[in-house]
Amino acid sequence: MINLTIDGRKVKAEEGWTVLDAAKVAGVHIPTLCYHESLPSYGACRFCIVEVTHQGQTTMSSSCTLPVAEGIEVSTATKQVLEVRRTL
Repeated sequence: MINLTIDGRKVKAEEGWTVLDAAKVAGVHIPTLCYHESLPSYGACRFCIVEVTHQGQTTMSSSCTLPVAEGIEVSTATKQVLEVRRTL
């Protein structure tokens, strides 16, 4: 199991899951447009963008393509994330 944090919640995820998968299991809603569970994810719309902090570095990434990693901290509704979604 991989341990990560999503919006302050401790979440356990299986290896091979994406951040979007882990968020769904944890009951955290991340909006999507191009994602469909029966199709491969490719992050075209970027609407599922999240802010990810790992080892002191923060980046933005599409949650449908980002694999879970030990110790990452994911924020789904920061001011910057919401601005990017509005722009999209």
